Amino acid sequence: MTVMNVLGVEIGGDEYKEEFLAMVADSLKLCQEDSTCQYIEAWQSPAKVHEFMIVSIWNSEQDLLNWYKSPFHLDLRKRGMQGLLKSYFNRQGDLDENKSHQWKRPG
Repeated sequence: MTVMNVLGVEIGGDEYKEEFLAMVADSLKLCQEDSTCQYIEAWQSPAKVHEFMIVSIWNSEQDLLNWYKSPFHLDLRKRGMQGLLKSYFNRQGDLDENKSHQWKRPG
């Protein structure tokens, strides 16, 4: 079953923005090269410049768990706990492969 992951984050302040955006770019590149990741995209809130959302779709829950356990992702989490992230939320859910899921950029 395909799994969607939604990650919303608020960075700790302007001093973290450049580093955070570089980490997001690296994450997007790695996931786009990973055959187990079907889709990944990141957005910045137009109203709250420190809030971001990353949405990804994975072939299976195990593929998502493997991403969480990768050295790259473990380093991201460690850096987030060192002040980069002020807060975050994370949600996953199965997608029904028999339904049409169309994604559009907001706005």
